[in-house]
Amino acid sequence: MSRYLKAILVFDVALPLFGLALPCLGLLLMLLNLQEQQRQAAERYEMNELQTRQLTFMRNELSSVQDKAQQVKAWLSPENLESRIDQAVGGALERYTQDDIDRTLREYSASGPGVGSFFAQCRSLTLKFSARWETLNLAALHWESEAPNLLLESLTIQRATSGNGLESMLNYAVLTDE
Repeated sequence: MSRYLKAILVFDVALPLFGLALPCLGLLLMLLNLQEQQRQAAERYEMNELQTRQLTFMRNELSSVQDKAQQVKAWLSPENLESRIDQAVGGALERYTQDDIDRTLREYSASGPGVGSFFAQCRSLTLKFSARWETLNLAALHWESEAPNLLLESLTIQRATSGNGLESMLNYAVLTDE
């Protein structure tokens, strides 16, 4: 190759190629890097949006529970526990005559055998009634909704010796936070 041809190849082809290729390559790498950063930023944004939605949902769920926390604390409070339960049972019994339902026994004690023994803070309540089945069901539904810390452990039903009613004994575990 002649010097003239080498000079043409070097100065007319190779140097302009490197002179243009290197900045173009740098520009291409910069654009690819920018696209990668934009993709990562979009992923972070979507992740933050998802976390924001989850946090909002959790706060809404928690606020509904926090509103009821005082009520649950009042139910589980050992202060005036027996009187609160007696009021709930009495309120249920007020709706019926003594011929429909009659309470024959109410007894509180420390937690005995049964479901309540699995809870550290629990007492036992035994109630006996003379009533018809429907009346007993409705009354129990009323006082259990008024005092949701009552956990029915056992229910014993026998035919009454006199009349056409039933003699029933309900054993409850009373959950407290003593």
